[in-house]
Amino acid sequence: MTVFKSGTEGQRKFATVIRAQVLKMHPWGLNANTADKVTFRLEGMKSPLFFIKYKEALVAGEVVQSLALYDEENYQRRAKFVQARTK
Repeated sequence: MTVFKSGTEGQRKFATVIRAQVLKMHPWGLNANTADKVTFRLEGMKSPLFFIKYKEALVAGEVVQSLALYDEENYQRRAKFVQARTK
């Protein structure tokens, strides 16, 4: 499992607890192959803020939706950064 890279010590510990709770709910109603891919992705996450921000949805089993929202927000943030640099 990947170690968290950012955030405070408390945030990293809190995110570790959330991640453990979410991983215990495997397979989240998904087929085995998809569930394994989601598990791999969650174990590889380096941002504790993902787990903190999406805690309620993750604990509710909405793991795929949380990952999709996270990806979309990152894409928008990066696109904004690129647009600002090209001006």
